[in-house]
Amino acid sequence: MIGDRTVITGIGVVSPLGVGRGAVWEGLREGQLGVSRMADLDALPEAYRYAGRVGDFRAEDIIGSMDAST
Repeated sequence: MIGDRTVITGIGVVSPLGVGRGAVWEGLREGQLGVSRMADLDALPEAYRYAGRVGDFRAEDIIGSMDAST
C-alpha cells in the first residue's frame, strides 16, 4: 500500500553456524561447515541425509514471547 513504510534498524543472522553476525563471521573465519550428516535421517537416500540445523535460536529471545506466536 502507498504510505506504508519499513525501517531497517540492524542486521541479524540466523544460520547453522550460529545466531548473530559475530557468531556467523567467526564460524566462517574458522572454516566451519554449516551442514552435517543427520543420524535421524537414515531412512533417506545418502544424498538427503545432510542438513544444517540452527541449534541455539529462540525467537522469543529476540522479538518477545507475544510476537513470536503470530
